Amino acid sequence: MLRVGLMLVLTACTCGNTELDSRPVDSPPQDSEPVDQGPCVDPQPILAIDGAATGYERCADGAVNRVENGVELGGDYTGEIRPCEDWVLDRSCDGDDDCQDPPGGHCSYSASSYDPPPCCECIWLCASDADCDSTEICLPPEVHELPLLNWPICVTARCHTGESCGSGECAVSTQADCGWGKAELRCRTESDECRSNSDCEDEDDDGYCWAYDDHMKCVDYACN
Repeated sequence: MLRVGLMLVLTACTCGNTELDSRPVDSPPQDSEPVDQGPCVDPQPILAIDGAATGYERCADGAVNRVENGVELGGDYTGEIRPCEDWVLDRSCDGDDDCQDPPGGHCSYSASSYDPPPCCECIWLCASDADCDSTEICLPPEVHELPLLNWPICVTARCHTGESCGSGECAVSTQADCGWGKAELRCRTESDECRSNSDCEDEDDDGYCWAYDDHMKCVDYACN
């Protein structure tokens, strides 16, 4: 979507004996008020693997919000799924044929430094909210950025768009440091202590801006 801005050039004339303004030409008038741009400044659409819109936007501060319902993800994410490997002992499936109830499942290898031992389990991709439970939405990988989950997943949704939030923002909250990671949609509130994971970084470690209890705050590890 192209957003076209219109620049209005105002030409003013001075009449009579007025004092010249010595301020730089790009400085705001002394009596001007700050422009309220809202909590999400310069929102940019997040695109899916096929270049289509996902229904999510990223703000200049790194915060991610859901802004549109009913988006169908048309890209093929199956190439990102790591198949089950023969050496894996902990398994609930051996191949995709074991993951067809309901149809369309994949037998995927799962491993992380926090989740011993490696295992194989059935997973199901989603293409839209209709593929998820009534309390969930379909979250594409370009939005959730969980390194071990490079495909769309169903996650808990306490809001669907900003229209259902008093703050006007339906936030994506993600933790990626424990197992497969987890994500959730939650309305932003005035009591939130952070807006994105970048607000929670320090010299020692990267933190996460997680939807904790009734507000979002910085946490260290999802496994705690």
